[in-house]
Amino acid sequence: AVLVSESGDEKWVRVIGYPVKKKGTIVAARGLMMDIDEKKKAQLKAAQKSREAITYHRKMQLAQSVLGFGIWSYDIEENRMDIDDGINNLFAFDRSENGIELWKNHVDVADKKKLYRRLDGIRKKAGKFESLMNITTKDGAIRKIKNKVESFADKKGKVFLVVGTCTDITAE
Repeated sequence: AVLVSESGDEKWVRVIGYPVKKKGTIVAARGLMMDIDEKKKAQLKAAQKSREAITYHRKMQLAQSVLGFGIWSYDIEENRMDIDDGINNLFAFDRSENGIELWKNHVDVADKKKLYRRLDGIRKKAGKFESLMNITTKDGAIRKIKNKVESFADKKGKVFLVVGTCTDITAE
């Protein structure tokens, strides 16, 4: 329940009680009120953040489908690359391959060397770069891909995450 003061301030409380009856008529109520204001406001704030996250995720999905790009991330400490469905949709990759295998198996050899040099540099110092590469899809088609990449470092300057987008620019 919400209590509202004369000045209009609201405070969340939990009311637990029972009616006091005389001859079948309620004449009073007995119980207690617990101040749950901080907890309830935190729950409401978390629910709002969750709704905002869902809205943002849906906007990203729409943007991906309209603009035709995929997103990947590389966690340096865990040596794990994650790819989204946009990558799979753009390049017809086999979902059984993990992200690192995708780069190894599908990026053109010459482009792979250039890309790895750029990625090695960005793993050492946070920054951004763009690159072009050719890939071969699992069905043998060759596509030209534009990468936009950014790395993120902790307060000590140690890079911990690299994130990128891939866009198929074959038709351009």
